[in-house]
Amino acid sequence: MRRIINLPPQGKALIITDLHGNLEDYQKYQKLWDHYLEEGHNIVLTGDLIHSTSPEKDGSVDMLESVMDYCQCENFHFLLGNHECCHIIGKHIYKGLSNQKEDFEEQLKIKFGYRWVEKLDEYVEFFKTLPFAVKTCNGVIISHGGPPQDFTSLEELECVTEDDYIFNEKLTGLLWRREFQYTEDELELFLEHNQSRFHVVGHSPVDGFKVSYDKQLILSSSYSRGRKAYLELDLEIKLEKMSNLTKLIRLLE
Repeated sequence: MRRIINLPPQGKALIITDLHGNLEDYQKYQKLWDHYLEEGHNIVLTGDLIHSTSPEKDGSVDMLESVMDYCQCENFHFLLGNHECCHIIGKHIYKGLSNQKEDFEEQLKIKFGYRWVEKLDEYVEFFKTLPFAVKTCNGVIISHGGPPQDFTSLEELECVTEDDYIFNEKLTGLLWRREFQYTEDELELFLEHNQSRFHVVGHSPVDGFKVSYDKQLILSSSYSRGRKAYLELDLEIKLEKMSNLTKLIRLLE
């Protein structure tokens, strides 16, 4: 399995972050990416597909079943997020007072009855196959969060084992680290070591998008502090400054 996806220098990549069980938004984006896939473009979901803040409106299971089908397409890339990873490592994860790991398991019990453990195991095995990052030929790295601390090359993550989901600090940083947890120097070093100019992430809820250190673009496509934004990345253009990237941002209607 490939942990780092290298996109070709042709076409576009539709980048969508953190849908968090919002089935309505998922279906809106689905219409977009179906059209993109028909034209041979790439889709990148940056993780945290699951776990809604409103358990009674949580579409996580239906969305996950759908994405598992889409992942059969070589142009559809679903990256590991920290919310998927918590089911691999058995870590409880909270929003407010809600234990989202346990809420997800309760959904499985309701939907699948006595088969819920079997379905959970199936999902966990699927999560273990997910890539960690995407690189483009025009200098963009796409991941769920990060950058990690003391990082050299993304290729170091190609050999991650099952135990590494818990103990690999670089992977942990790529999934969990937020803007206030790293410095500009760390971000620049991460990009330099990976021959890239810009970093696109989700993970932190913002009002649609936010630029950090003029090198990182934080997107909120569904779970946000206002607007919902996605990136229509042209893989064929030269990206010299952040404004080349931000002009490719689109807002969900």
